[in-house]
Amino acid sequence: MTLPPKVCELIRKLHAMLGSPSDKEALSARKKLSRLLAKHELSWNDLPAILAGINASNSRASAAPSGASGHPWEQRKTCFTG
Repeated sequence: MTLPPKVCELIRKLHAMLGSPSDKEALSARKKLSRLLAKHELSWNDLPAILAGINASNSRASAAPSGASGHPWEQRKTCFTG
């Protein structure tokens, strides 16, 4: 399954917020992430694959040749699950 880039980025941000020193912020991020995963029929067990996909696509985008035209389809970030 491929998730839209905006969903992948939101998952990454919410995951990062789980480590917030603010208990309220961390709890809010956990609830939002749980709802987002459920909406896309995913579980917490899918997070490693999602986050690895985001990291891999970020690495590919940053390693693009300097002569790249910069078109969105050449730099599109996606993440994969399962």
